[in-house]
Amino acid sequence: MALNFTSYNGTDGSNQSTAGPIYGGPSTGEVVAYSSMYGLISLVALVGNILVCLVITKNPSMRTATNVFLLNLAIADIIFIIVSVPAILALQIFEEWPFGEAACKGVPFLNIVTLSASVYTMVALAIDRYNAIVHPLRAKVTHTMRRAVIVISLIWLLSAVVALPQIMVWTLEDFCVERWSIISDNHLTSKDVYTVAIFVIFFAVPMAIITVAYITIIKRLTITDGILTETAQISHDPSQKESHSIDEKSVPISRNNRKTTFMMLTVIVAFLVCMLPLNVFLLVTPFLTSFNEDSMYMASTVLQFLSVCSAACNPIIYNFFSVKFRRAFADVFRSRCGTKQPVHKSRFYSSFRTKGTTLL
Repeated sequence: MALNFTSYNGTDGSNQSTAGPIYGGPSTGEVVAYSSMYGLISLVALVGNILVCLVITKNPSMRTATNVFLLNLAIADIIFIIVSVPAILALQIFEEWPFGEAACKGVPFLNIVTLSASVYTMVALAIDRYNAIVHPLRAKVTHTMRRAVIVISLIWLLSAVVALPQIMVWTLEDFCVERWSIISDNHLTSKDVYTVAIFVIFFAVPMAIITVAYITIIKRLTITDGILTETAQISHDPSQKESHSIDEKSVPISRNNRKTTFMMLTVIVAFLVCMLPLNVFLLVTPFLTSFNEDSMYMASTVLQFLSVCSAACNPIIYNFFSVKFRRAFADVFRSRCGTKQPVHKSRFYSSFRTKGTTLL
């Protein structure tokens, strides 16, 4: 998730920005408002994502390759909430950085790492859905837990590499200070280049891949709708049964894959709605020649909060789309409250677990 460490009350040139409150800090009312808003959304995000982790790790029927990617998203969101939200509040409330130099370097680093992990896990999920819908036979071979774990490990490793410059440029003075070198006569800084690179790496390229994958998926689902309609017509016309070969076993799998695919698409759309505005703001801001500081600060504050909301969206989406997640969430609450868990019929689990490609 993108964390905006730059405030608009303190720069000493185009190669430095500082993290700190604007004009001596907010009023008491603003402190209460900030604390309440971030506290509530953090509570929802932590409870929801911890539930996702418990459900996937404790329930054997939920341990599928697709769900491992959802588990990774939940872990990234938990790290973001624990690490970044206190830093965001500190920047809004305090007149100096209260967490020391290690946090000054570590928070921006982990912020970029979790952003990258979330984005590229969504790319992996899009490819997962693409294979499940467009190349189902290939998915039976490639869609394994081992492959999912390898992909996730590579995602975290590459995310850490991309985030390394954050450790080198942030340092603690009165505030957390970000220092970049000037690389051209027109005051273009290495930060400007890095900001554009981050946007391309974390948004432009991944969203292009995801868009192509889902356009192909939707086309295939449209074709499948036609096949299912034709199948229904044939089933009512005995004279046509001999001239058509119908694989009836593929129908329930197709419907379940459809639900899973649209749930994943909703997760991606929610992430973009929450995250893209702030990252476009961060992309454009360094190139503005003039701006109103109050307006920029207000925009930064609102967009920052919107980006934090992204961490709370996924569990709500899973609960809305997935009966299996909904029942598993309820079972966790019952077990924590000491209530006897209901015994679900075995056919519920067997009907929906096909090669680990679905989760509903």
